[in-house]
Amino acid sequence: CASRTPPMATIKAGKHVYTEKPMTHDIYEARAIAEAARKAGVMTQMGNQGHADEGNRLMVEWIRDGAIGGVREAHVWTDRPMNNWPQGIDRPTGKHRVPRGMNWDLWLGPAPNRPYHPLYSPFNWRGWWDFGTGVMGHRFLGVDMLTRFYGSHCSHGMHAIGCRHYHSIDVFFLHQHFAEILIGGTTLVAT
Repeated sequence: CASRTPPMATIKAGKHVYTEKPMTHDIYEARAIAEAARKAGVMTQMGNQGHADEGNRLMVEWIRDGAIGGVREAHVWTDRPMNNWPQGIDRPTGKHRVPRGMNWDLWLGPAPNRPYHPLYSPFNWRGWWDFGTGVMGHRFLGVDMLTRFYGSHCSHGMHAIGCRHYHSIDVFFLHQHFAEILIGGTTLVAT
């Protein structure tokens, strides 16, 4: 869930914090967590299971070692949210029984109260701003393999175009260009 409430409560308890993406909705919340952790003397870390995947690690290693020769152009994309979780739809209505063993009030956390619906949990929370960050915050971290390979210092420029559709704010197109002189003209295009 993209909320600073669980990490802040953990920091207040004097414990280190590990979160999975998305950690927060915005940089303000992330900085507040970092400052609270600094004052409390605890560590924070955000993980991304895509970066822990052995296949992705090997791909980066092979490219760095020149196993496939020079890379001239690469395109990275995501299929989300297409068939994975609904976005840009009206809030669900109707009554549904809360699944056994689920504390719905605790799960809601700081989000506005609403009845349980399977379109919120267990997986679809990503598409709702009250709980997640939509495709931009959830999946963009998974399409950064070229940045990971070349390092963010090689980025020559980036621009993003987006708009709001219905309740969703994550319809976007992003293009990132890497400096030709540094990496032989590789271009990352993430749309």
